[in-house]
Amino acid sequence: MGFDLGSGSGPVYPTDVLSHDDVKDDDISKMHHEFERTKQMPKMNPQGNYFGCRKVRSKKAGRYLRSMRLKKSIRFSHRLPHDDPLDLRILQKLLSFELNERPTVEELRKILYMSSQREPSVQPVTKLEFEFERLKITKEAMPELIYSLIEYHPKMLKEYLDLWNRRFCFILIFFCQN
Repeated sequence: MGFDLGSGSGPVYPTDVLSHDDVKDDDISKMHHEFERTKQMPKMNPQGNYFGCRKVRSKKAGRYLRSMRLKKSIRFSHRLPHDDPLDLRILQKLLSFELNERPTVEELRKILYMSSQREPSVQPVTKLEFEFERLKITKEAMPELIYSLIEYHPKMLKEYLDLWNRRFCFILIFFCQN
């Protein structure tokens, strides 16, 4: 997520850092904004080795970013005092900027809090969900299915009759007017 200050034509050398092709004011302001964001997040690395500074290719821009005043980090427990400390530790690990400090899926599943979480696509599909697709419905079986539907869902019958009455009224009104 670092910003490339080069023009893409080759490596940026310290002699051509100030040329207009390689460094634009917009790039510096983007890096400054990114660096400010990283300082506001909780520090994961106490040495102050920030993600934004390490990825900058230009030495001058990196010096500028490192010379900026560091802000004191605020712990999640101060921002979210009523939340579970285990949840806050998991959140802090997940929001880490360093890729090797973030927990893997296997590590998260070992945590008791996350052990119940499963990916929905991994869940087995029951055969009962699609059993109705295999049924061969005949003309003789259709009335029986309709009667059982009416018996178990009388509200559906009422809705159907109300809809039919409304349609029938509209049909009568249409033919009476013509």
